[in-house]
Amino acid sequence: NPENEQHRLGSGLQGEVKRVLERQEAWQQALVTRVATLGRQLQGAREEARAAGQRLATQAVVLCSCQGQLRQAEAENARLQLQLKKLKDEYVLRLQHCARQAVEHADGAGQAPATTALRTFLEATLEDIRAAHRSREQQLARAARSYHKRLVDLSRRHEELLVAYRAPGNPQAIFDIASLDLEPLPVPLVTDFSHREDQHGGPGALLSSPKKRPGGASQGGTSEPQGLDAASWAQIHQKLRDFSRSTQAELERERAQLLVRATMAEEQLSELQEYVDQHLGRYKHEILRLRKLAGAGDPWKVGAVPPAKPQHPRTGSH
Repeated sequence: NPENEQHRLGSGLQGEVKRVLERQEAWQQALVTRVATLGRQLQGAREEARAAGQRLATQAVVLCSCQGQLRQAEAENARLQLQLKKLKDEYVLRLQHCARQAVEHADGAGQAPATTALRTFLEATLEDIRAAHRSREQQLARAARSYHKRLVDLSRRHEELLVAYRAPGNPQAIFDIASLDLEPLPVPLVTDFSHREDQHGGPGALLSSPKKRPGGASQGGTSEPQGLDAASWAQIHQKLRDFSRSTQAELERERAQLLVRATMAEEQLSELQEYVDQHLGRYKHEILRLRKLAGAGDPWKVGAVPPAKPQHPRTGSH
């Protein structure tokens, strides 16, 4: 029966549409659930980012406070080291004076056992001072090596910057060792160098007592590293000066070459501009003359090749 067949087909189509609608509703519900989940995750991520920003701001405040405390501690450390240096100088002078008086008293008394014991005590004291000086020399040598490494790194960075930012122009300054933008030395390192310079004529004078003592030969041993350090520093400064001067000379030569090339390019540009202006003027006059002749109806007076479309003036007259 056609009606039954049509009814059966309609029922099948309705069932198929219903299943499609149910599937679409399920997909839509899944998408809504997924969007809600992503929204919650996004909200949580925003809250975490906000909390992280707050923690970062708190840590920045703490860092600023710690940096201020560090600067105060460095200033206090510098003050205490200067005070310690002054006290050291004072006690070195006292020790030197006492040692000389003790040596003079022992030599004047003439008692052999007491003189021997006093000499032994003074030699042990001087040996302790020498050991302290050797330790100080090693510390200063390490500081000098680290400072030399910093200078080498700074020179390398300087050269890289010159290569990266090399451009024509007037150099604003001459690079020299005195004008290099060095970072400030740490406070203990500065006081170490001043301490070493002050110690150059310090307790070593104990070795040069009125009577030449057996331990006096070690004075030269303690003064040799200082001479070597001074020579190495002079060599480092000289190398840096030579490097800065050679770099400046190279930049000046390149600047002069670029100026010459720029001047030649400007001259060529002006000549080309003048040439173009002249020929443009000639072409304009020639075009005007041709238009006048073409308007007069006698284009062959020009003495050149006739135009590609000579019909335009005639069609215009018609």
